[in-house]
Formats: sequence, structure tokens, C-alpha cells
Amino acid sequence: MAHGRRRPDRQPELEARHGLYHYDQLYNQFNVGYHGPKFSYSQMPDQYTFAAFQRNELKPGHKPVMAEIDTTSSHLPWAPLPTMVPWDKVGNGSIFDSQPAQSENSTTVWRNQSTVRQFYGMSIQYSLTALTSWVTELNDPNLVLIFMGDHQPHTAVSGSGANHDVPISIVTRAPSVLKQMSSWHWQNGLRPDLSAPVEPMDAFRNKFLNTFSSTSAQTASAGTAGH
Repeated sequence: MAHGRRRPDRQPELEARHGLYHYDQLYNQFNVGYHGPKFSYSQMPDQYTFAAFQRNELKPGHKPVMAEIDTTSSHLPWAPLPTMVPWDKVGNGSIFDSQPAQSENSTTVWRNQSTVRQFYGMSIQYSLTALTSWVTELNDPNLVLIFMGDHQPHTAVSGSGANHDVPISIVTRAPSVLKQMSSWHWQNGLRPDLSAPVEPMDAFRNKFLNTFSSTSAQTASAGTAGH
């Protein structure tokens, strides 16, 4: 289940990345065992990122986990693009070896604006498929995802004068989580429409902390992953 909304992208989110909130463990391209190909900007497909996170942090009987997961397959220039593979075949990533050659390269894509927009859309579709497929495969009743964009795409896609609104959703199987945020009046689904609430990022941060830091919220324990 998910509730979606939009809010302007603001600087306070970066606090977590700059050391104010310390991490116990950092993972990157060098320590997650990836032996597959690079996909332009993205060092590895989002599907492998989720698989590596699950392998390293979500072992059976694990303690509660809060994590930030940055997905990069939908990052400019959006080519070449990966495709999904069976989760039990992800392995060390070598299964993706043939995929870059099977996709258009960035030079070809960026010769035409309509192709650029097409591949941006395809990259978003891939990233969302990787995420939703992973959540389904994981089937964890305690999982809570704060799932958000971090900025608008390049002007080749968004056009000139685009605002800074980006979508944000909370995805969970836990009814208690959705019940506690019912007063937010968020919409159902991963695609909020233009009537969805809009507010600054720091306002969402405060609302989230106030809602789930209360005594009644302690029963809604969950792992949290965000973009």
C-alpha cells in the first residue's frame, strides 16, 4: 500500500548525507561484490543495489534497520539501460554483462529530444519496477519505505521553468503505519495527481518525526529505506 504526494526539493534532506546523522555502515561500488558492467552514470543496476542491500542488511533475524538507498539507473544520460533479471539469478552482477550492448548508447539517444524523453521514461519505469518487484519479492510485513525523487530531470525532459516539486510516497504492508498518517490526507498510489498536498521537505521531516515519535507509534517498528 502507498500514499503519494509532492513536495519541493529543499536542502535539509542533505543533512543526513553530510554527517549530521551518522551511518553505521556505508556501501558503494567497491564493497558490494559487484562484477557486472557499468551502465553509463550508474555503476550498477538498481536491481543489484536492492539485492546487495538485502544480502548485507536483511538477513533472517536481523535487528531493525534504517537505511538510505540511492538508486541511480534513472540518472542522466539514461542510456544504456538495464533490464530486469530473475532475482535468484542476480548473483555477483555478471548476468548483466550483455545488457549495455543490447540498449541504445547515450550518444545515439541524445541526438533527438524525443528519444531523450523516451529513454528518461524508460529509466523511471525500470527503477520503479526494480523497487516494486523487490518489495514484493522481500514480502516483509515490517518494511516501510519512504520513497522520493530528489530533483526534476534535465530540461530536455522537464522543459524550461519547471518547478522543484517531486513525488514522495510511503510504501508499507503495515496498516498501523497508514492509520497513524491518515490525518496527512495523502492520496493512494505511487503517482500523486496535481491536487496532492505540497509542502517543503523540512515540513515533511517534522511531520514524519512528530507522527512516529509518539508513544502510540512505538508499535509500528519497521526498517526504512529512502532515495
